[in-house]
Amino acid sequence: MQYTSVKWNEIRHLRFTHLLSDATLALLKEQVYRTLRDQEKDILFEQFMKWQRKDNEIMLHADYSSIGFDLPVNFDSITQVALSNNRTDVKVVIPYSILNGWATINKIAMGHKHVCLLQFDDEVPPIIKDLPEVNSKNRRAGYEIVLYNMADITFQNGG
Repeated sequence: MQYTSVKWNEIRHLRFTHLLSDATLALLKEQVYRTLRDQEKDILFEQFMKWQRKDNEIMLHADYSSIGFDLPVNFDSITQVALSNNRTDVKVVIPYSILNGWATINKIAMGHKHVCLLQFDDEVPPIIKDLPEVNSKNRRAGYEIVLYNMADITFQNGG
């Protein structure tokens, strides 16, 4: 069975293009703090500002989302976009995101870029660790990954 013709714009998913190093994460925290410094802080803001890397967590940059949805959300599958038949089972939750580098929110907003916290049951899979860092000059052309739920995929016969 193949699912290379997945209509990604019709299912809930997230396409990730980069990971965030600790240095980039520190800059993002400064930006979010400056953006929200005169506003009342919520629990998501506090969680993000206190967050520190763990073996089973990572912050990733998500490209524009074609579908909006609420967080937290669970996903069970990950694939490299260029090799979409090469699926890896995962158990991951995304508790919150950072919208366009401005503010922590409990949703994925359609048409916007996000930085997302991914929390895995186990350690972060190698397919994710292969993403380039946001500010890296070593970009892997076309290397992107997609998180989705297998139950949302329609299989098609073909070669």
